Amino acid sequence: MSIHYKLQLGLTPPDGSERKAIAVLKTEENGNQWSIPFVDGNRMYEEYKVWLSEGNTPEPADNN
Repeated sequence: MSIHYKLQLGLTPPDGSERKAIAVLKTEENGNQWSIPFVDGNRMYEEYKVWLSEGNTPEPADNN
């Protein structure tokens, strides 16, 4: 099964500094999608970290 990950940005901070990734969007080839917050212990986030450790890179976040 093919899985794609894409970073998701948070809101612009009040000081106008750069937005940071706060979650990752997981998309499976069957069309299922999940927004996964960066929270240790979250099963899907732990799977994402393993995927990263295998040398994979998520798609960058949209800037809008």
